[in-house]
Amino acid sequence: MQPRAQPVHLGADDADGIVQPRKFRPEVILLDIGLPDVDGDNIARQLKWEPGLEETRIIGLTGSAEPGLR
Repeated sequence: MQPRAQPVHLGADDADGIVQPRKFRPEVILLDIGLPDVDGDNIARQLKWEPGLEETRIIGLTGSAEPGLR
């Protein structure tokens, strides 16, 4: 038996970055850390200590070419 595909949930802003994981308890979060109006590092720090998300893997990504974000 093949595992069932899990849904993908998208967030559009910093509030979604916190609310969506609390609601859906994902196994993996792909988080853009280089957004112009949101500090993705801060969101990752908040989620790391969120009850029920301790085992969730957070993968930080960015489309920015700034050296400090690489």
